[in-house]
Amino acid sequence: MRKIVEGDTTALSLAARYVAVPTKSAYPPTPFSYNAQDPLAGAQSVMQAIAQGELPADVGRSLIEGLMSVQRIREVVELEGRLGQLEAKLKEQS
Repeated sequence: MRKIVEGDTTALSLAARYVAVPTKSAYPPTPFSYNAQDPLAGAQSVMQAIAQGELPADVGRSLIEGLMSVQRIREVVELEGRLGQLEAKLKEQS
């Protein structure tokens, strides 16, 4: 503590790192229309809420990024399945 009072920036940095808890963003629950079969409708629902001032833009962006992540995961899973089918057909033919 003495070093901090004396102006030691290293000591101040260490104290700040361990004493001050970093703030975390916490979004409140944000209901929106979501249909797993139609992610475009979910994204449009979020954009509509932003446009109408019902949802802050940063929260909307986070939701749309989540929708995009789910869609990418779905695409990878579908591609894996299709690739597995193709490999099985090739194995049958040889």
